[in-house]
Amino acid sequence: QGRRIVYGGQVIGQSLAAAIRTVPASKHLHSMHCYFLVGGTSDSNIVYTVLPLRDGKSFATRMVMAQQSGRPIYIMICSFQKLELSSLVHQSIMPLVPSPEYIAPAEEFFLNLADDPRCPESWKVPLK
Repeated sequence: QGRRIVYGGQVIGQSLAAAIRTVPASKHLHSMHCYFLVGGTSDSNIVYTVLPLRDGKSFATRMVMAQQSGRPIYIMICSFQKLELSSLVHQSIMPLVPSPEYIAPAEEFFLNLADDPRCPESWKVPLK
């Protein structure tokens, strides 16, 4: 029975948990970049080391290295930001839409579309 590999999501989650413990609660995750160097196995412990790279008023940056048997298997760099009010918005607000269970099946939708007087004649045959 071969060695079992470690699930990457578990390594990411544990690395992030280790990094979060080193920043003030007022700062929240802003971005993270993960690099899997080699596969980890479940036959030995993973040691997580957090290196504080920057602690500013608004941002904090951490590098986390996961090692197994003294060998790096994963590196993450993450940035934390203090929540600040801003008038700058980079995304649209999600429109109100019906839940999936209230939407007509695709066949019914296309039949209704083909029956619509605004539907071009050339579309009606493919829609039906």
